Amino acid sequence: ANENQIIYDKGSWLKFRRHHLGLFFGYSKYLIDECKKYFSELFFHDNNYNSVGKILDGFSSKIIIHLVALNDKLPDILKKSNTFKNHTDLLNYFSRESSLEEDATLQGSDKGKLKFSFINEDNNMEDVICEPHMKLCSNDSSDGHYYYNRIYFYFGKKSIEKSKIL
Repeated sequence: ANENQIIYDKGSWLKFRRHHLGLFFGYSKYLIDECKKYFSELFFHDNNYNSVGKILDGFSSKIIIHLVALNDKLPDILKKSNTFKNHTDLLNYFSRESSLEEDATLQGSDKGKLKFSFINEDNNMEDVICEPHMKLCSNDSSDGHYYYNRIYFYFGKKSIEKSKIL
């Protein structure tokens, strides 16, 4: 960096490391392994090692910005989930609170591709449809093109990874 970075506490260290990861992401395995360290409220399915590689170059900073929103904002919003009429209202609120470029939404159709198997607390495989998604509609250079890249997730299940966002 051309400037000095001052780290005051764990929060500023985490902010710096996440920002740095968005700029110097390496390759997909490195990025996901590092994300596991810096996003403690999220659980990354192994499928991410393959899927993120398709968009990593050109979207790395946008990916990190969206993961920050998922990790830092969504867990608190989910704690008050009973104040929302439905998941759509919850996602709209989350999108506004996180200043996302476009609202996070639920998948309208073709949900079969969004089913992933996770190991639950009983050490059995449990299928989860990761339908909610955030839209990566512009790349890091904001080249004016609309992209259809998505980050799919699930709000968390008590039986899987202690309710982390999947």
